[in-house]
Amino acid sequence: MTIDDYGFGSITIAGDVFHSDVIIYPNRVEKDWWRGEGHLLRIADIENAVTESAPDAVVVGTGAFGLMKIHQEVKDYLEENTIRLLSARSGSAVRLYNDLASGGTSVLGAFHLTC
Repeated sequence: MTIDDYGFGSITIAGDVFHSDVIIYPNRVEKDWWRGEGHLLRIADIENAVTESAPDAVVVGTGAFGLMKIHQEVKDYLEENTIRLLSARSGSAVRLYNDLASGGTSVLGAFHLTC
């Protein structure tokens, strides 16, 4: 599954347009994703998705302006489980995600669409 388009507040995945934050699994999209602390990604926000999809990599889109931060516990958890973490502002993260997904890597995407 790849991302067709991203713009502030909107992401198109496999032809479907979403206007809320999303988690992209290898075979489906979870819409209306929200974190317990808004602009801070903690392990509780993605642990179930990571466990379910068992990815080789997680790509985090931190928003158009990069305002969502990733707590150190997320970085430690992924490293302990030998899962590669890539993060960038959401526009750049889309390219990272698509490169990995189209290259055959099992990738989980977590995208903040606005700020």
